[in-house]
Order: sequence, then structure tokens, then C-alpha cells
Amino acid sequence: MQIRLRRRPVFVIGTGRCGTTLLTDLIQGPRIDCLKERAVRSRFPAFGNQHIFNLLYRGDLPEGTFLQYFRSVREKLLERHPPENVYCEKIPHGQWAVESIRRVFPEARFIEIYRDGRDTVQSMLHVSWYAPDDTRPRWIPRGDLAEWKRSSQFEKCCTRLHRTIPFTILNRLSYDSDVYLSFAYEELMAETETVIQRIEEFAGTDLYRDRVQIRPSLGNWRRWSIEQTETYDRILGEDGWRAQRFLGYEREAAVRVF
Repeated sequence: MQIRLRRRPVFVIGTGRCGTTLLTDLIQGPRIDCLKERAVRSRFPAFGNQHIFNLLYRGDLPEGTFLQYFRSVREKLLERHPPENVYCEKIPHGQWAVESIRRVFPEARFIEIYRDGRDTVQSMLHVSWYAPDDTRPRWIPRGDLAEWKRSSQFEKCCTRLHRTIPFTILNRLSYDSDVYLSFAYEELMAETETVIQRIEEFAGTDLYRDRVQIRPSLGNWRRWSIEQTETYDRILGEDGWRAQRFLGYEREAAVRVF
């Protein structure tokens, strides 16, 4: 079931709408070319990459079946991959599937980017194709589906975020620094060159410079109404805000400063 490569593979993960696409654009170099999920989906249209992860998380797909599928798809992707290069792939929301990925790639490393939860929710609302619908998503237990359907779009996005943050914290506490690199979107905006150097050291390869134009998008949640802010606080609760503070975010601060 395991795949071992000449150079340790890297997977880019996050909570969704947190900067993984920008990060993937940055992780390009002479010996690394990070695949986006669209590249996987275009070659395997019958099996949406994210869909198969959703089925696993909901318990609608046995892990053995998932691992067989995940391994077979990566074997096909690796047929076109130069063995002297670092294999890199973006898997949005992959932070909860780290152990499953490691069962196929035991030497895998992970780069995670996270973001102020409020800006993440605002970004979810900004793109119609990302908005949760009334079908049962992976983060909602079966018994909570009726309440989910009654929720507003804003409430659904807040819930989606709230159910993914714990995986970010758990992974940071569970894996050594040579396996898991984690940093904030705001840190990437403020100290781009420093973060790129950290990525190069972690991945063991050089990256191209000045190929991506960084356009910071910070504090967009401040356009929220009082009702939206109160709804966000209600759904996160004290536990959710403790998790946010663990990641460096404060309720009173408009933007995290580095």
C-alpha cells in the first residue's frame, strides 16, 4: 500500500479559503512543481479529489477503499513526475486526513497555512461555488442535518470553519517540525521572503522568486454587521475562540500583526 519516492513528497493543506492556492503558486521551482486539485480532477473527472476525502470523513467510504483509490491515482500522477524532483500536491481540507495520506506516503511532509477565521468565513461567502449547500457535508453528524438545513449561509460557513480548526491544532501538536510546517496567512503577507526561506529549507529545494504577485487580503470581516459578528462568536463559542487564540488571533484585534 505504500509509495516511497527518491525525495520526500510534500502536501499543501489548510482549512479552505485560507491561502492554499497562493501558497501552491509560490511552491514552484527547478525541482518542485506543486499540483493543484484541478490538475487531479482534470485527469480523473469521475472521482473529484475533494469528494473522495469528504466520503471518507463522513464515514460513507471505508478507509481501505479510500487508500486504494488514493494510492492508484497518485501512482498514475507519478508516471509523469521526474523522480529527481520533489512531488508536491495541494489537498484543500487535507489537515484532517494527514494520517491517511501518511499510510500511502510514509515519508510525506505537510505544509499548512491557516488564517483568521473571520477572514476565512468572509472568503467563503465571497465565492458562490464554495458555499455549503443543504446536502450533509463531512463536518455535520447525521443527526444534525435538519438544523444544518435551517441555517443561514453565513451560519453554515461559520460552522464549516469551526469544525476544521481543531485539526490544525492537533496536527501542530502531533508532528515533528521535519514533518509538519505550519504558518499563518498573515505571516506570509508580512514576511514573505522569510516564509519562502522556511519552505525551501523544509522541502529541501529552491523556489523561484518574483513569479507571484502578493496582494494582501486582511481584515475583510470588518465589513460584517453586528449581527454577523455576534453569530460568528456564538457558533465558535469559548472553545472556538480559545483555539483561535492558540493560533495567535484575538477577538478584539482587527488583524494579526507579525
